[in-house]
Formats: sequence, structure tokens, C-alpha cells
Amino acid sequence: MFSAVCGAGTVAALWILLRRLGASRLAALAATLCFGLGTTFWSQCLAAEVHALNGLLIAITLLCVFGAARAPVARKFALAGLMIGLTIGHRNLNLLLLAPLFFVLVRASRNTERRLHLLGCAAAAMAVSALIYVYLPLAARRDPALDMGAPVTLSRFYDVISTHTYFRHLGAASVATDARRFLGFAVGLPSNLGIALIAAPFGFVAWWQHGDLVRLATIAWMVVSSFVFAAFYNVVDVESYLIPAYLALAIAAGVGFDAWHGKWRVVLPIAALLGIPMVFSSVNLRHTSIARDYGRQLLESGPPQAIIVSFGDTETHVLTYEQAVDHRRPDIIVVSASEIDEWYVEQLSHRHPEVAWPAASPAEGWLAELAGSLHASRPICLTQPVNLGLGASRLVPTGLLFCLAPRIDERALDRSVVFWRTAVTPSAAELQHPEVHVQMIDFAFALSRFMFAEALSEAGNVTEACVQLRAVVAASPDVSEGAIVASMKTIGREHHQDLALGQRAEQALRLDPHDPRFLTLLRL
Repeated sequence: MFSAVCGAGTVAALWILLRRLGASRLAALAATLCFGLGTTFWSQCLAAEVHALNGLLIAITLLCVFGAARAPVARKFALAGLMIGLTIGHRNLNLLLLAPLFFVLVRASRNTERRLHLLGCAAAAMAVSALIYVYLPLAARRDPALDMGAPVTLSRFYDVISTHTYFRHLGAASVATDARRFLGFAVGLPSNLGIALIAAPFGFVAWWQHGDLVRLATIAWMVVSSFVFAAFYNVVDVESYLIPAYLALAIAAGVGFDAWHGKWRVVLPIAALLGIPMVFSSVNLRHTSIARDYGRQLLESGPPQAIIVSFGDTETHVLTYEQAVDHRRPDIIVVSASEIDEWYVEQLSHRHPEVAWPAASPAEGWLAELAGSLHASRPICLTQPVNLGLGASRLVPTGLLFCLAPRIDERALDRSVVFWRTAVTPSAAELQHPEVHVQMIDFAFALSRFMFAEALSEAGNVTEACVQLRAVVAASPDVSEGAIVASMKTIGREHHQDLALGQRAEQALRLDPHDPRFLTLLRL
């Protein structure tokens, strides 16, 4: 809901900005609709993420800075400085994107008698905006369920606000991968800007002809720097980092639309609305609730007093939500394999002192040490079938989880049979949804059932194994795997194991279940 409100505010701020830049109502409406109906921006207005808020802050900052440049008074300079500070404070990357705005303010003040006073007001307000960081240690001391970095000490506070842990995503891929990603951005421009993509160059030309080089350079810099950064930033949802670029291009498009003085200009907003059917199917989440169902059923799958090791943000966050907000399975401890660090182990020790947690070390070794010391006293389960190198134990499918055990327990298999008969599995709409995070959850369901079929076959229950394999085939996991692999390749992860669960399941179902090749096909 907060993201939706921020998205609506961004659209409103863009409309006001275009009107104050001199665009007509029709031109401003067309550009605003093109931006608001863009695939990436629309999708981020439906997600519990930071990108819609970032768009709102940038739009308001541009509005304030251009307003201060037009009427250089202390109040407006202070407001511009405050917004620049808040926007950079929200995301350090904005310092790069908004760098020209400092020049805009300096240039706007140069012909005034109180230049130093105006710039001082802007600088003071920018410094005051840094007080927003005080919220971090205050909130961390309340020990919230999701307390990334635990910034209660000076060093951890610096680590959080400097975001240095994210630097590992920069430049981690080959030049060819970066080039392919950049080409992908270009291919996605029509679905993100619609007819504004055609009008934006005319806006830049109009600024050039009118000698408004400051606005031209400011907006062009936002576009170029956003695209260059995203091309070198190796994360799956990197398209969301282009929202500032789409916002800047929409501003240029509003000026470009205004250059069309013909009587047919009234069709511009109508043409912009044509973006709805073009992007709606890719952003519609009306029948997509599988993430919450996934988190709930992961917890349901866990044995009493289990430790569940999660891999990746999606799994960790849905499990945290189910426990912290809906108060499900307080007996289970969730451990995020992605966060193994000194602060995180300290946090675990504080919250669960009854567990002998190993000292912080590289994640793989730490998890192996944890499993080796605790699996006899507490069940250890994983959200993905990751080999921890414990030769005496194996991973036994337990509902959606994979639990460490010395051997297959038929009673545990019977409980899993009951689980899958009542489980909420991905719907047809969710199986066909293009969002890669939805595809990952779809694939997780199929992988759990496939490995469960292997365990059933190994235990001699081939009839139920075939039931699970037919469910795997119906879920079309090879399509999901293809989408995931394609997404991973965009961030430089070229090598992968082709599991082909659907193909294997189909081949196994064509065999006699007692044929030795049946079980061979099910072993990954």
C-alpha cells in the first residue's frame, strides 16, 4: 500500500513539474500517463520495495530545485537542499544521479545579492536531512524482526549507511554480459515509456533550441548515469534502478509533446492509454499470492523446534513475515544463509540463547558446523537442497523443506503425502506469470515434489511417486527453469546445471516404476 501511495505521488509530482516547466495540460497528461503506465514503474508500485519511494523523492527534488532556480529565495533553496539530502539519504546512488542539481542551485544564485545566504540555506537544510539516519540505531534497539546490519554500534552504523556490502554487485560480470544487459534495457524502452519514447528526443531538441542547456544537461545526465550504472550492477531486478531514467525521459517527452501544436494533439493522452493493455498482463498480481502461501507452507513443513536455513531474500522475507506479522510457528528458528556475519550471529545468540551458535565464519563452513553440532538435538531443514558436506546425513524431502536425517523415515514420508494432498500450489496464473521471482517460487514447489518422488520410489512407494511426478509435469517446471536461467545469465551467472525436471518426470512416467532406470531418472 505504501508503494502504491508513493507511486501515485510520483505521478502527481511529475504532472506538477511538467506544468511548471511550461508544458500544456495535454502534453503533461500524455507524458505522465506514459511514465505511470510503464511496466517497471507500475510493477514497483505493487511491491514491498524501495523503488516507488525513490521515484517520489527524485520527482519532488526536481520540482523543488527547478522551482528554486526559477525564483531564488531562501525558503525555496532550503527546501531544495532538504529534498536533495533526503533523496541521497534514502539511496546513496542518488548522489550520482542528482549531481548536476548542485550546479543548478549554484548557477541560479550567482546573479543575486545574497548568493552565500541562499547556498548556505541549501547546505544547512541538506545537513539537517542527515538526521533521518538517527532513526536507524533507534529502530534497531527495539530489536525488530528484520534488523539488517544491526546498526547499534558506530562501525555497524557506518556499514549500513555506506551500503558497502552491495558493492560486490558492481562489475562482477563480463563485458559481454554487461553489453547484453544494456541491449535488454533498450529493448524494454517501449514497454516502459510508450509513445513518450518518440517524444523525448524532441524535448531535448527543444531545450537546445531555446538555449536551456542546464535542464538539458541535468535530465540527460540522469538518463545516461542510470543506464550506465544498471548495466554494471549485477542483480536480478536491476530494471527497477532505471526508474529515474524513465522519469527523466518522461520530463523530456512532456516538453517534446508540447512542440506539437496541431489540433490532433488531443489524441496524445489517448495514445498514452494504449500502454495499459500492452503491459497489464506482465504486472497484474490479482491472482498471484503464491509468495505468502509459500512462506506459510514452508513453516508448516517444519518439524517441531526445527531450524530452517533459508537461501535468498524471497525465502527469508516471507518466512520472517509469517513469523513476525502472522505469528506462525514461533517454535521454529529461521536462519538466513545470506547474512552470516558477526552482527547476525550475535543477533541469533541474543534471540535464541538456548542454541549454541558457532562463531561467525564463511557461510558454507558455518552452516556445516551448525548442522554437525545441532542435528542430533534439533531438526535442521533447508529451503533448498544444498549439500552441506555431512556424509552421515542426507536431505529428506519434508513438505516444501529438505531436512537432514540419517535415513528416510517412512512416517515422515507419510506426513509429506498428507501435506501435498492439501497444499496450496501455484495456480495457472502464477505458473504463467513472467515475473522471475514468481517463477522461482513455482520452481521451488516442483523441485520439492520431484525430490519427494525420488524418496518415495527409493522407499518402495512407486504408486505415490507417480502421483507426484504427474503433478510435476503439470507444473511445467522446465519453463520456469528456463526463465530463471535466462535471468541469471543477465547478471553473469553463465554456468548452471540443467535439471529438466519436467522432461525427467515425463520420461520416468513412460517407464515401468520397477525398472531400474525409473529411480535413476529421479536422482539429481
